[in-house]
Amino acid sequence: MEIIITGDKGFIGSHISKKLKELGHKVIGLDLPKHDLRTCELPVAEGMIHLSANMGGVGFFTTEQFDPILDNMLMDARVIKHCQKHNIKLFYPSSACAYPLTSMNMGLELDELLLDSPYEPDQMYGFEKLFITKLSEFADFDFRVGMFHTIYGEGQEFEGKRAKFIPQICYKFATQDEIEVWGDGKQTRTFLHIDDAVDMILEVFFSDKYNGPVNISGKREISVSEVVGILSDITDKVNIKYDKSKPTGPTRRAVDMNKFYNNYQTREKITFREGIRRVFNYVKSNCHSTSVLS
Repeated sequence: MEIIITGDKGFIGSHISKKLKELGHKVIGLDLPKHDLRTCELPVAEGMIHLSANMGGVGFFTTEQFDPILDNMLMDARVIKHCQKHNIKLFYPSSACAYPLTSMNMGLELDELLLDSPYEPDQMYGFEKLFITKLSEFADFDFRVGMFHTIYGEGQEFEGKRAKFIPQICYKFATQDEIEVWGDGKQTRTFLHIDDAVDMILEVFFSDKYNGPVNISGKREISVSEVVGILSDITDKVNIKYDKSKPTGPTRRAVDMNKFYNNYQTREKITFREGIRRVFNYVKSNCHSTSVLS
């Protein structure tokens, strides 16, 4: 199958492109600087996995809630219209940020039915993701949506304001003696290693059946303090400073994976302890390199 991957040089896109090529598919990669999806001509193929985005972590989107959202809206709209016009099967990565904040903070397991609850997404990024998720339900072509929770792994950006929590905290443990942690450590997330995420995404994309937006996530709810504890065990570093003045996002984020488990076969293979050990080793080996994927 010939498949377009937007953002194919990024973290998730590069792993998906590699896997598709291993499976014998032809990949057409679109990414900056050659392909700016806001303006460039888009090719035609049988399928598209659209991963390009102006993206960052909670620190980034706490301060950047205008221009990145406009960029993403423009890219998403162009891609969706192009796929509709040429009847291209489309996979779109939505986000756990589209779920209601109150439900997250209450510790409710986020199941896909909550997308029909009173809308209360996490930041403007979540509003845009929610809009596209709901729009997909009215599409007149094959338009599939995965609700991405926290996907982590080797190859993520670990420095700067766009860095996500797992690679960033691994970088701190690899390079610093006193470890600053944002928040009080009680906030929770579910984590999915990139290898497992790729398998889940591709099963949703290729499956004969699709029953609407579906969570792509690890199952176990893990606190920031537990993450810090694992890294302390790995490094023997115990000088931890919690900074409650820094942004943290929702206090909790649990997930209900029943819809995925009832419709698809892929299951997590990589434990969180093994996954974060891999990321730490990767960051430690590359923290003085400038060749890390974003």
